[in-house]
Amino acid sequence: MQNKSIKKELWLLGALALIGIAMLIWGSLDSLDVRLYYSAEEARSFFQGLSEAQRRAYLRNEIFDMGFMTTYSFLFLCLFQRFCQAYSRFSWVAFVPGILDVVETGSIIAVLVGVLKETPSWLGVVTCLKWVTGAVFLLFILFRWIKQRSFSISDTE
Repeated sequence: MQNKSIKKELWLLGALALIGIAMLIWGSLDSLDVRLYYSAEEARSFFQGLSEAQRRAYLRNEIFDMGFMTTYSFLFLCLFQRFCQAYSRFSWVAFVPGILDVVETGSIIAVLVGVLKETPSWLGVVTCLKWVTGAVFLLFILFRWIKQRSFSISDTE
């Protein structure tokens, strides 16, 4: 079972790497997505400062990002299932950062294609929450991994 889980996780990590490379090659070099936080005014200024070519590159980036967030969400789920079996009823927690990312990226796409005329004032907060929940989730998984490792080491002594 664990071998199968590790293979799935490695496959998802490989997919993340490929999507990340595609984003670097064909996407935008500057992105609101990678910032920890930004104000509504900073977001408005950012979008207003984009040329048409930069807008298209950013849109491509966000389309790749949809695949990226789907992939990392399933990786988070696999990690949760492997390291947090006792908490299986809370496995939905693995999707919280991805859901926030969908809201963020969907809003950015809507601004880029003109569906939203104004940048949502809450966009920077959603971005920040995405990063914070993702970091907390990964720290929790790391804690569970260390705890699991320490028990398996003490069992072999």
